Amino acid sequence: LAAGIAAATTPGTHTCSTEIVVNADAGGCTAVVTWAATTATDNCDPTPTVVCSLPSGTVFGLGTFTVTCTATDACGNSSQCTFDVTVNPVTEMVVSIDLQAAVDPGPFTRCITFELWNCPGDTVPVATVDEVMTFTGGSASATVLVPCGAYTCVTARDKLHTLRRTLDPLPVSGTQYVADFAAAGKDLLGGNLNDDFFIDILDFGAFTSQFNMSLGASTTCATAAPHSDITGDGFVLTGDFTFIQQNFLLGHEANCCGQPLLLAGEGSSGPVTEI
Repeated sequence: LAAGIAAATTPGTHTCSTEIVVNADAGGCTAVVTWAATTATDNCDPTPTVVCSLPSGTVFGLGTFTVTCTATDACGNSSQCTFDVTVNPVTEMVVSIDLQAAVDPGPFTRCITFELWNCPGDTVPVATVDEVMTFTGGSASATVLVPCGAYTCVTARDKLHTLRRTLDPLPVSGTQYVADFAAAGKDLLGGNLNDDFFIDILDFGAFTSQFNMSLGASTTCATAAPHSDITGDGFVLTGDFTFIQQNFLLGHEANCCGQPLLLAGEGSSGPVTEI
């Protein structure tokens, strides 16, 4: 009898999930968060009813939220446990980038600047993110954290070495944006050494001023311009001039909202062809 009374009056054991930390889903500043069902054991009831104040699959905003789960058995006993769900104000963007063919096998690093847009209507990027990426055989990939928000298009460029490329639309896969600049025709074209709008005689001047110098192959987002080692072999030689020669007078792709050549609302009168 005592054992029966104890089973009828003693709450069971209830175990909650550990703390959950996620990044915001692509497309906004919320995240759909799911978790495994909480577990409860009980002498009175082998399958207690478990109800959480915020159920698995809830759309959470940014910040930290406490979820309280209550397990109730057939005898009316209940027990509670809690855990936190945190949504960070960033979203993952899976990036793949190819540099124009004929760069050094590496590895070497380059700082890539990404501009994220929500068109139509934008005249400047919604967000700009710099990321140091490691290139091996001319290719690099990384998961880049960008400010959460709705983006329809992204551009990429290496401010020290390349022209800008535009990827429109910006695909979403699951909870992530996917920026594939390794796709055909989207490799970053080398030769733009002063981060203006065109590969022109000013870039040739930067190249000649550093010809035959050893600069080191890798750059960061703090490396000062010019850095005329386009190939990534650490030296400024004729191989670097080849990029300027092949791409001479080429300009940036139009930005995400269709403004030809421009960088964040700036203007340009055209390439410089003679000094």
